Amino acid sequence: MLDQELPKSIILTGVITSSLSLLGSVLVLTTFLVSRRARENIFFLWVFNLSITDCLLSIGSLFNWDKADEFECNLFSVATGCGLIGSFMFIVYIALFLYKSTQRDLAESFIETKKWQIIGSTYFLMVVLSIGPLFTKSYGKGAEFCWLKTDLSVSSLTWTIIEYYIPIIVSVPLISVLYYKTYRNAADERFQAKSIRIFLYIPLLYIFANLFAVTDRVLAYTDNSSDVGKILHIISPQLQGF
Repeated sequence: MLDQELPKSIILTGVITSSLSLLGSVLVLTTFLVSRRARENIFFLWVFNLSITDCLLSIGSLFNWDKADEFECNLFSVATGCGLIGSFMFIVYIALFLYKSTQRDLAESFIETKKWQIIGSTYFLMVVLSIGPLFTKSYGKGAEFCWLKTDLSVSSLTWTIIEYYIPIIVSVPLISVLYYKTYRNAADERFQAKSIRIFLYIPLLYIFANLFAVTDRVLAYTDNSSDVGKILHIISPQLQGF
């Protein structure tokens, strides 16, 4: 069992937000699978894979955290790990694809010609990194839910840095630059610039979706996490599912 019972309000918040995020992701997956036009759209292919990772993240959070036994906690931790790692990577791929699509060079970019190799390699990396902590027994009570422990052990800290902090530090500035350049590339065409301006808000949403999670997890190491911080931690990452 986890070492601490969570308030029912936090558990309920987690169940509701995870369910809504899962619903949004499933709608995207269903659209891709039933629509031929969507399947033929390479941009939608990247969104489809991002939705798969969002599903994993939602499923990993969608259960009564304080009632999980060790096996259940490990199982949902792997799902959460796969979802987090994959979402970081596919968000970068989408930003890179949009940037390449607004360049004047008509030649296909590697993000198009090597798409299946990239997708396959990403899923392989997701699985390898998410099962790694099982061998060091680093999964358990991780802030508000089953994931990497916040016990300050070397193994838990190492896996957290590898699976969470490094991807955030790398992906946030990278997608910010890519979306800004995408907008600048499209600025010559008034209609395109207006329609693509919305993409500039994606990095802001991405930062917001991870800001409270990072803050609460850092505070959890010093036992200073508050109930409000926990709720924001639970809600904000699920925004990606929408």
